[in-house]
Amino acid sequence: MQIWDIISPLDATAFTRYLPDHLPNSLNMFLPDRNVQSNKSRRAKFSRTNVTAKFRAYNAETPIGRRPDVIQTTEWPLPPIGQKLPVTEEEALRLQLEMSNGSPAALAALVQQMFDDFEQNVRAIRNRAELARGDLLQDGKFTLQDENGLTLEADWGLPDTHIVTPGTKWDQTAATPLTNEKTYIQTLLIDEIGISPAWAIASTAAINALLANAEYRAAAYPLAASPPTLAGLTQLNAVRAEHNLPPIHRYDHKLSVDNVTTNVIDPKKFILGIDGYGEYQWGISAESLQLVRRSAGAFVVTDAPGLVSAVYTEEDPVTSWTKTSGVGMPAVSEPAGLVVVNALT
Repeated sequence: MQIWDIISPLDATAFTRYLPDHLPNSLNMFLPDRNVQSNKSRRAKFSRTNVTAKFRAYNAETPIGRRPDVIQTTEWPLPPIGQKLPVTEEEALRLQLEMSNGSPAALAALVQQMFDDFEQNVRAIRNRAELARGDLLQDGKFTLQDENGLTLEADWGLPDTHIVTPGTKWDQTAATPLTNEKTYIQTLLIDEIGISPAWAIASTAAINALLANAEYRAAAYPLAASPPTLAGLTQLNAVRAEHNLPPIHRYDHKLSVDNVTTNVIDPKKFILGIDGYGEYQWGISAESLQLVRRSAGAFVVTDAPGLVSAVYTEEDPVTSWTKTSGVGMPAVSEPAGLVVVNALT
């Protein structure tokens, strides 16, 4: 009996997809997961111009006009993402010898290890997706620079005017973050035809700068001759609600990238966004189509988007692998629905 006979790709994939997510990755609140029936991410941009007709001389031909509606379609291939973990020849041999001697514990241990490895694969993929979300939210682009041979820049068209630097950074004495933010929101309202931001993302450092800021403290304690040197979170939220500013999501998450602790989002940035700004698209991978072909109807094309998992073996040296893979990346629905503030020094 071989391990790949015990753990079918259907069982492994079901486990992968229904695995609870206990990771501190919260950016899917703003770029939620969505499955798409494709291996590409597409965006159609519609524009309408108020074209004018022309006069003509009598007996002259009527001029040819142009249609006012233009649809520009941009697409990027959804890049493959995945991870595999080995059960080495020596380890597999020991367990299989114990199994051949009738040890149910050895079989249970091997199966448990395989599912533990599937879980590790999924965690690693979810972490990389979180980094991708953070990348997009900082400049409106998803960028890969020679990552396992892949270089990609999906530029979703965030206007240059939506990446802003205040004249006085918010951790400086004379900063006016309330005034600044209202100005930035006005830019967003104009470009998004009246859609207000629904959320803000800020690090603890940025939030602390707002708590200590004179403009915020004066707004929090309007009747005080000398406001406290530090406002509280309750006062901060009350000021923001009073000024029709969105609630702040505190975000300080770090992940290990090639053994280097890395901020998912630069703690010096303050990010504003609208509901429906974008999503994380999971598409159809080569592995998922292979599972469709081999599953005899138990796994169909409509099931294909998303992660898939399987066990496979190499013969020289004999090594069993758990592999989890998919295709996907963050995508934007409303390119002008984001404002990124370089808030701190």
